[in-house]
Amino acid sequence: MERCDMDLGQYRNKHRLNEGDSLYILKQVVEGLRYLLGQGLIHRDLKPANILYSQQQRKFKIADFGMAKYVDNLE
Repeated sequence: MERCDMDLGQYRNKHRLNEGDSLYILKQVVEGLRYLLGQGLIHRDLKPANILYSQQQRKFKIADFGMAKYVDNLE
């Protein structure tokens, strides 16, 4: 398990986000969701508290899969 420094809500409180920052975050979250959907997994509880930030890697990661659900057919 890697260490994350804060969640997205805490990150927003500490940093003023411009359009480029917001797109950087959104791209990482969408890539994570795309991967999950490819695995047949729906997160079902995506919110700022469940998006964690690793300052060392400068990456945002989806967390807390307690409400996640596998689906057989996404069509």
